[in-house]
Amino acid sequence: MAPYLPGLALSPWMLDLIYLLIGFAFGFVLEQAGFGNSKKLAAQFYLTELTVLKVMFGAIVVAMVLIFGSSFLGLLDYDLVWVNPTFLWSGLVGGFVMGLGFIIGGFCPGTSLVALATLKLDGLVFVLGVLVGIGFFAETVAMFEDFWNAGHAGRLTLPELFGLDTGIVVLGVVLMALSMFAAAEFLERTIGGKPAPSGRGRTLLLTGAAVLIVAGAALAVRGEPTREQRWVWKGGGLQHRLSSGEVSVHPAELLLLLYDDQVEVLLLDLREETSFNLFHLPGARRVEDLPLSDEVLRSLKLRPWNAITVLLDGDGGRRVRETWGYAALEAVPNLYFLEGGMDGWLDLFGHPEHGPGCTSGTEDDTGSMGTRHLFSSARGDRVALPPLSSLEGLDFVRKVRFERGLSRRKGGCG
Repeated sequence: MAPYLPGLALSPWMLDLIYLLIGFAFGFVLEQAGFGNSKKLAAQFYLTELTVLKVMFGAIVVAMVLIFGSSFLGLLDYDLVWVNPTFLWSGLVGGFVMGLGFIIGGFCPGTSLVALATLKLDGLVFVLGVLVGIGFFAETVAMFEDFWNAGHAGRLTLPELFGLDTGIVVLGVVLMALSMFAAAEFLERTIGGKPAPSGRGRTLLLTGAAVLIVAGAALAVRGEPTREQRWVWKGGGLQHRLSSGEVSVHPAELLLLLYDDQVEVLLLDLREETSFNLFHLPGARRVEDLPLSDEVLRSLKLRPWNAITVLLDGDGGRRVRETWGYAALEAVPNLYFLEGGMDGWLDLFGHPEHGPGCTSGTEDDTGSMGTRHLFSSARGDRVALPPLSSLEGLDFVRKVRFERGLSRRKGGCG
């Protein structure tokens, strides 16, 4: 589900109200389109009444054009839109089973709820069957879990699958859908005996088709927004977050988070391998290449809501700030960097009792980590995590605020 009104903070009850109104509108449109009538729905399999295909694919194409049009104009961040992960083999089997049930019962899960809302008995029976099937699946999925997870392709989209620009794919899908609509109209006339649209109806159909083609062509010509364009749209807000210090975590707060069992902390160390081997925090992962790869960014965006990512470098300077800006531009949630870098950590916690071999120099010194701190031998993550008692008497401001990131609301059949 798309992030509505991006950049505008809305209270939870306002968001719930928006979702409720959209749900009512969606149900109303489905009922008006005849999707609460199992006979009308089943007629599509006899090629006499293809309203289901036209309405559903029409909604898909319109939503696609609006989503990517908004994204290309900088009004919507597509990276914040949840895309169901692809599980190829279980998806194929599940689609076959659902299609078979659609033919036999005359409903899909969504349309059965529309029928139930209008007190249709067949809708009630179908919904009860769906609930029984969900329960049976939940109790037996452990028996075929390997197959269920087979063919996992992650957040796979058509532009990624075919290696094409998103605008080209949008135009191609629009043309394909309009071809299907034309074929559906032909089948309804020849098999179902339905009269061809005329007058105002025909004008509306042709106008809608023309608008979709023009919009798709515009997206194909414009192409996907570049990082420079997206930085123009979002860079001001990101620069403010950097300059205000709201995304830099004090070493004391990071220590608290590392001891908190309710928080998943991922530490990404941006330093060179030699510096990392000399000293690093427990559990830290060294980043091999910068900028962060698309695969790493995608994995960061899919972390749970109670997880944070903290970037580490030597002194909290240019490298970590540029990396934070790069990842934040890609909508990575709960992203912070360590204030003062490893210098700041060792200034606060690099006491003699934490192990031999560490001495502090001046700000002009270049130590064995590329920082003020010198090591006579490599320590890795040994004795790198001080006890919580080290925080006694320290005064610092806690800044971590958890964002939801990608919505886990999953779509389905209407």
